[in-house]
Amino acid sequence: MGRKVKFDLVTRMKWCNHCEKWLSFDEFSDCKSTASGKEAYCRPCHSGYNEKFRAYNPHYARAYNYGLSAPDYEAMVKEQGGCCALCGKRKKLCVDHNHITGKVRGLLCKPCNVMLGRFNDDPTMFQKVINYLNAEFALLV
Repeated sequence: MGRKVKFDLVTRMKWCNHCEKWLSFDEFSDCKSTASGKEAYCRPCHSGYNEKFRAYNPHYARAYNYGLSAPDYEAMVKEQGGCCALCGKRKKLCVDHNHITGKVRGLLCKPCNVMLGRFNDDPTMFQKVINYLNAEFALLV
């Protein structure tokens, strides 16, 4: 007995494995690794599955994006005293990483993380800011 065909290229219909209905190809996201070129679940089912999974595992994004488990993250928070590695304030902490190597550098509050991102992690930009502020300070003295 052969495998059940779950799509029809002529009618452009595909079977959703979750809601168990035949739907238009337009209801599915693209997926290069399948014979149909579409995901196994329709968009609403796929979205619902992801929301359910993320609710079950709140550390999903850290693990997926940075390879950082919940115990690893908690150890970093403890090591930094629950504070941002740059400004030292106690705020909700984001994972800061090197965009070239992908290596996690530390935990930052959102304003500090955004600042690094806006300057593209370029030390010369930070030196320009320091020079700018020092020049203004010199005028005040």
